[in-house]
Amino acid sequence: MLRRATGIRCRVWFRTLFSDTALEVVSSDAHKTEERLTNGVVDDQKVSRGTEGLKPVPRKNPRRQVLTANAITRRSKYQFDGGREYTLDEALAHVRAASWADFDEAVDVVIRLNLDPRKADQNLRGVVDLPFGSGKLVRVAVFARGDKAKEALEAGAELVGAEDLIDLVRKGELNFQRVVATPELMPLVARVGKILGPRGLMPNPKLGTVTLDVADAVQKMKAGQIQFRTDSYGNMHAAVGRISFPDQQLLDNLAAFTRKLMELKPEVIKRRYIVSSALSSTMGPGVRVQIVSLLQNAGLSRPSP
Repeated sequence: MLRRATGIRCRVWFRTLFSDTALEVVSSDAHKTEERLTNGVVDDQKVSRGTEGLKPVPRKNPRRQVLTANAITRRSKYQFDGGREYTLDEALAHVRAASWADFDEAVDVVIRLNLDPRKADQNLRGVVDLPFGSGKLVRVAVFARGDKAKEALEAGAELVGAEDLIDLVRKGELNFQRVVATPELMPLVARVGKILGPRGLMPNPKLGTVTLDVADAVQKMKAGQIQFRTDSYGNMHAAVGRISFPDQQLLDNLAAFTRKLMELKPEVIKRRYIVSSALSSTMGPGVRVQIVSLLQNAGLSRPSP
């Protein structure tokens, strides 16, 4: 009897934990609880008959729906061989056909590299200037004073300042995507490093965001310069344009990104560097791309006979 009652309580606990409507057990009688669960079915929105001892308690934070890869493929209503590798032209055609969202989706590329990101010399990070931009509007904040602040404003920066900009960051007003700073103001920017760092906004000399030529840095960001960094699995992600871009513009952007990755290849990697690659739209499924086609598009490999 004890074992039976314990099992009933576990079932109620699991229903409470994983259903959209939390249930609070009022009665402690094991027989009555089992009878309620047998005669009545607990729904997401209401408690059906035979469950008078169960009180519905709505959740404060309902669980969000997460689209899986299979759900994305079904929703796109476009079928193709997901296990096959395509040439770049074929892959772009499939990406366009599988795009179903009602907005101008980004075209994303994922390149898996034969790296171990746990090693410092294999944790790659950099910037690349896309010839035709990413199609994304970028708001730039610049930490500068005097003439440098004036140059940043003339170059198109949305936010320019020093202590006043630090106060905005501390208040949580981070309505910008890129940050530039002059070297003299880096000690000031370091005060909000714990806020900017986790968001990938901290200026870095290696990325060209700590510079005296703030006007040039702002203009490049506005023109389509993107940042990239390997994730914990050695993958490199980047948005190389929008669905509305012509094919040739997407190919040129992708070629610039591929060439930059090859320039950053660590010397310790003697074997294959690029393992695999794929293209996708923001809400569409991924399409595998042939590595040879990817390198040929960047001018890094001879066409196969």
